Amino acid sequence: TGLPIFETKNSLQQFSYFLKARSVLLVFKLHHLQAELPVFQTHFDNILLVRDKDLLDMGVQLYQFISMADAMISDYSSISIDFMLKDKPIIFTLDDYQEYEKSRGLFPKNAIDYMKGYHVYNQKELEESISEIIDGADKYKEERHAVLKDYHKFTDGNSARRVMDAVELL
Repeated sequence: TGLPIFETKNSLQQFSYFLKARSVLLVFKLHHLQAELPVFQTHFDNILLVRDKDLLDMGVQLYQFISMADAMISDYSSISIDFMLKDKPIIFTLDDYQEYEKSRGLFPKNAIDYMKGYHVYNQKELEESISEIIDGADKYKEERHAVLKDYHKFTDGNSARRVMDAVELL
């Protein structure tokens, strides 16, 4: 599949069954390099596969799209840093952390310490994390708040105004 956690189509199908049993829809934004893989031509009942073209056709930008999410599942993508502004739970898939760190590197060197959310290494841990979140838990909220200032100087929603002031458009 090219995905963390899920190595086969069957594992994705089993995950879809889990989601269906919990009445959860996972909206999965495919990376453009994975979008045309045969496994993603399959229908999964409770996994909605979204491609860049789908967002384009709907006239929706990626950040508009993620702002509607109740939680995020991510690997090492910087989008999780931006999602922190939504103050919602994040699950980090880290099953290939050691390999990724060696092959591509991570910044900062102790990047895992800044990933404030669930750290999952297999499908069972992912399902347990999702279950906690849909049951109302947000046990990493305070930890996210503690590192938010390391990533975002301003969190007041007035960044566009500051940009306009900076270029003297107001």
